[in-house]
Amino acid sequence: MFGERKKKGIFFFLAFLLLMGIVIGRYVFTTPYFKLKEIQVRGERRLSEATILRWADISPRKCIFGISLREISRRIESNPRVKRAQVKRFFPSGILIEVEEREPLAYLLYQDLLWEVDEEGIVLGKADSPRDLPVITGVRSFSQKKRISSGIKIIKAFKRTGLPLSEVNVEDEEKMIAYLRKIKVYLGKGEHLEYLSYLPFIIADLKDKRISYIDLRFNGQVAVGLK
Repeated sequence: MFGERKKKGIFFFLAFLLLMGIVIGRYVFTTPYFKLKEIQVRGERRLSEATILRWADISPRKCIFGISLREISRRIESNPRVKRAQVKRFFPSGILIEVEEREPLAYLLYQDLLWEVDEEGIVLGKADSPRDLPVITGVRSFSQKKRISSGIKIIKAFKRTGLPLSEVNVEDEEKMIAYLRKIKVYLGKGEHLEYLSYLPFIIADLKDKRISYIDLRFNGQVAVGLK
């Protein structure tokens, strides 16, 4: 008898908790107190707040607990210019969007247009304003990921030298060429990029001479051609 009463007591207690949960949940989702009233955007640099809000596509006046933060983040990150988007709620009625934008490392020349590319080889979109960035040439399709990746790798290596790289041609992956203004740098397959560290010293030593090319295709040596 006592066991039956105990079971009934537990049943009614659980039913009470369930009912209270429904009542509280209904209150939370319908009370104006938690209705979305404010959206803040942080971290934007080149992108505008209006653009990010358009990508977020958040329904106005909706309860903040009924908004999928993960879905908003996914929509924003679907644009290649955004590396990461973190979405949070703040009480009682706000949504905070924090974005990390991708920064262009180089331009990609494709179909006679310049496209911005970041350090991961992600094509961000058409260049909206000219910047002092090296150009990757010799790519015939955005799907040629290996060529783009080779160009990015070379640009990063040159960046460490501090030399003014203007172009990297990756059309033939066996005969890649970099351009330091008027100096050609033959890279071949890019097997000896560690030799790039010698270039500032070579150029400084030969500053009174007109260098035509520097050849890094050979193991254990750097060849220099003069005009």
